[in-house]
Amino acid sequence: MKFYDRLAQTYDYFIDWDTRIKNEDPFYQHLFQERLAYSILDLGCATGGHSLYWADKGFNVIGIDSSKEMIEYARRQADTREIDAEFQCLQITDFSSSIQQRFDAIICAGNTLSHLTTLESLQRLFQESFQKALKKPAWLFFTS
Repeated sequence: MKFYDRLAQTYDYFIDWDTRIKNEDPFYQHLFQERLAYSILDLGCATGGHSLYWADKGFNVIGIDSSKEMIEYARRQADTREIDAEFQCLQITDFSSSIQQRFDAIICAGNTLSHLTTLESLQRLFQESFQKALKKPAWLFFTS
């Protein structure tokens, strides 16, 4: 997505990550603890804000996004902050051929789903997530 490639360097200026994480973390921690989640796939991770936070807390995290620049920015952030998180430039509707791992939780936060504008793309997302990437039992969680 060329728009997000151009936005990558300034994307985090639009999000107060400290406040967002502070507000969201109790919910996510409850979700992860309830399901004993250790491995997390972050769909549409953008600059990696959630992925980096969760990885820093000890979770095994892979973040994916279709924007190459967003992924490169997230990787630089991980390197700078010495956080062990993996980031891959992949479509959220077609990632299972590149990521063979199954996850305890798949999170799709923010406005990511709004970019899937056809029923077919939504069906592919759920097929990729439910059938190919989630452990059983596990959580698939979408938020906007």
